[in-house]
Amino acid sequence: MTDEALQQIWKTYQDAWSDVPAERCAELLRTTLSDDIAFSNPDSGGQGIESMIAHVQDFQKQYPGCYFRSNVLRQQHGQLLASWTLFDRDDAPLVNGFSYGRFDEESNRLTQLAGFWKL
Repeated sequence: MTDEALQQIWKTYQDAWSDVPAERCAELLRTTLSDDIAFSNPDSGGQGIESMIAHVQDFQKQYPGCYFRSNVLRQQHGQLLASWTLFDRDDAPLVNGFSYGRFDEESNRLTQLAGFWKL
C-alpha cells in the first residue's frame, strides 16, 4: 500500500471519531475497518465492526466536539504506527498517544488496532 493510500485510510478512520452523525460514523468505519476488527486501548477493547461502531459513538457522546489529528504515520509489511493528538472542540490539545495497527493490503482495511496513551 502506498503511503498516500494509507494516509487517506487513516484520516477517514480518524474522521469517524469526530463530531459526525451516527450514520456517517458507521459509514466511515465500515469503509476502513474489517468486519472482524480487533481493537484495544487502556480503557476498553473488543472485536467486530458493530462493537467498534458502538465504541466510537460512545466516545463521541462522552467527548462531544473532540477530534484526532495525526502527527506521524508510518507503515511497513502490513503494519502501521501513528502518533496523534486528541483536541477538544476549542482546538486545545488534550492527550498525545500512539496507535498500532495491522491492515490487509488486498482489501485496504484495518484488521487490528491498539491505542496507547496516558491521561
